[in-house]
Amino acid sequence: MRCTVLRPGLPPPNSVYPGNMNQTTAHPQLIEDLVDANRILFHQRIVDAFGHVSARHNQHSDRFLLARNVAPGQVSAADILEYSV
Repeated sequence: MRCTVLRPGLPPPNSVYPGNMNQTTAHPQLIEDLVDANRILFHQRIVDAFGHVSARHNQHSDRFLLARNVAPGQVSAADILEYSV
C-alpha cells in the first residue's frame, strides 16, 4: 500500500512516505466532503475516536482517501491521505 499526504492547492511532498505517488488529482470538494463526513459521524456518535470514513478517489479507482490517525471529530483537510492498493 502506498500513501501520500494531500495538501489542498499544493502538490504532495516527495519524501514524506516511502513509495509516494505522483501529484494527486483528487477533487478538493471530495476532500472537504470526507472531512465533513468524519465530523458528522462523530457528532452523531456513529463513530468514536477509533472510527474512520474513507472515500474512493474520484478519478482513480485504485486509490482511496482516508484521514491519518486522528479522531474523526478533529479531522481537517490537511489530515487526508491518499492510498493506493
